[in-house]
Amino acid sequence: MSEFLSLIDRIAATDSGLGTWREDAHQDDGVSPSLIWADLAHSLIDPPEDGVAERLRAIAPLIEEALERHDHQDAVSLGFIESFISLAQNRQWDTKPLRLALGPVGRQHWDALSDYLNQGRLIQIQFESKAIANCPSGSATLIGWLAVPGTRLARGGRVAEMDVGGQAQELVTLFECRVDRVALKAGETLPPGSLLCYLRPDDYRQSLSPGPFLELRLAVARD
Repeated sequence: MSEFLSLIDRIAATDSGLGTWREDAHQDDGVSPSLIWADLAHSLIDPPEDGVAERLRAIAPLIEEALERHDHQDAVSLGFIESFISLAQNRQWDTKPLRLALGPVGRQHWDALSDYLNQGRLIQIQFESKAIANCPSGSATLIGWLAVPGTRLARGGRVAEMDVGGQAQELVTLFECRVDRVALKAGETLPPGSLLCYLRPDDYRQSLSPGPFLELRLAVARD
């Protein structure tokens, strides 16, 4: 028995619901390995949502092995992980528990593929109340960025400092995200409706929210 089919058997042995997938994998001689891995994603993610993370966690060490030894032409990363992300998002599931169920290498692939799949889900932040809570009706001045592009921020993370009517205020996040790119430099004025930055949400579903996504708060003196 080949090393690949042996791995298939070991994965199937962890989950009684994978028997049909195992049989098909053994019988599909000549079928692309990426299709076999995609079939595994479909087999694991059948509804209901509860329990899927546990099923994924049970095979996570074997997925790590598969990524190390059998990811030729991205068969495992694209066939399994990308398929898994797409299936979960199509069901509008919370994907964070699924990502955390994977091992470290699996999570690295998940992050890269999730970023690729969600390129169109960047949140455009304009200087208006729809995007920013407590946004003034007039202009403001950007004092400086407190988070550079690529920075991962928790809820309440500081994005920028602004002068609003002569008062220093901080722009903070209302959800977990990364700053993807910025549209202004320190010292520039923001008229109402002007583009400020783009955010990449950790939870893809946040991009479906009507907002607001950020909030202006009085700046707090810090040491």
